[in-house]
Amino acid sequence: MIIVQDTREKQPWQFAEGQTVEKLDAGDYALQHSFSIIIERKKGISELARNLGFKRPQFEAELEKMEPYEQRYVICEFSYEAMLKYPKGERIPRKLKRKIKMNGPYMATVISTLEEQYGVEFIFCEDRQTAKNQAEELLSAASNTT
Repeated sequence: MIIVQDTREKQPWQFAEGQTVEKLDAGDYALQHSFSIIIERKKGISELARNLGFKRPQFEAELEKMEPYEQRYVICEFSYEAMLKYPKGERIPRKLKRKIKMNGPYMATVISTLEEQYGVEFIFCEDRQTAKNQAEELLSAASNTT
């Protein structure tokens, strides 16, 4: 199994298996020479909020590009519960926090719609390490079925 990491990943996960860096048309991680699985990673709640808010057209275009893959995941390096509390708990300056129109319950609604519309599964993990481990398990399982 060789895992492909997209060239645009700034703080990539390091996997125990073989890993190479190549430009992916969609997502952040996939299996080399395979359309069995694609993973998009979200490092923080604010990043996800932007993707579900003012950057939603670009995010949906990304999800559309993931459609050729059999298994499509968005793995988040934070818990669902933390997302539901957004913007509470985020390090956002007070003057900007008042301007934020996005909140956790709305994000949950948008996620549910996107999962149904694009056949993608959002997976929430407690932290970066748990998210990486989850991705590795999914990639390994997909590799064993191809």
